[in-house]
Amino acid sequence: MIGSIDWLGVLAAGIAGYIFGAVYYTVLGTQWMAALGTTKEEIEKRKSPAPFVIAAIGQFVLAVTLSILAGAESGTGPMLALALLLWIGIVMTTMTINHSFQGNKPALTIIDGLHWLGVLMLQSVVLSLV
Repeated sequence: MIGSIDWLGVLAAGIAGYIFGAVYYTVLGTQWMAALGTTKEEIEKRKSPAPFVIAAIGQFVLAVTLSILAGAESGTGPMLALALLLWIGIVMTTMTINHSFQGNKPALTIIDGLHWLGVLMLQSVVLSLV
């Protein structure tokens, strides 16, 4: 299974997902912070590079996983269908459960959920084209 992974495609998909997240949360930063119940000043106090490193590693792992699950699938259509299924069946269910028990606002689930939908779709397109 691992031997059949297109590592260049995985790298490209991981980078694309990371860039998408950076742009997405830059555009929706104010709404995301309000939904999270925090301020820009509180976030800036953290100044740790750890979340960015974790995000980069996570994007790469997500791309590898998507590539493995796609297996012999080819074409953008089947890849997008797989991404949508994973988003509905795994990402949104787990995130919605966690956010509800954590007492997070539904807006946070929507903002974060749409981010992951965008990442999965973009990574699927990249993997199907490389």
